Amino acid sequence: METVENFKRSIGNELTWQRDYLLRAIPGDLQVIDPKWIHHYDKLPKNNHYLLTITGIDLACGGENSDFTAMVSIKIYHEDDKICFMFCLRLLMKRCTCQRPLID
Repeated sequence: METVENFKRSIGNELTWQRDYLLRAIPGDLQVIDPKWIHHYDKLPKNNHYLLTITGIDLACGGENSDFTAMVSIKIYHEDDKICFMFCLRLLMKRCTCQRPLID
């Protein structure tokens, strides 16, 4: 138990410890992203405002007993002197098996 307490102290932030390591939901007034900031769009802005796309992948390669592998992309645009982030959710969400290691 002492090892866990030492690790918790090394995190240095109680909210991070609760959210990331204990998987506890944090009340809305402590959330980093305010739900009022989220807007839904039917189409993306014009390509001449496009800056870049970032894709994140959370691999889960244990087969039938694993979590889902998930992929999310963020398209970043510049429009009206603002930077806009368009999240393309659930591009991939399924159980996968890894045939070989990603790094040898």
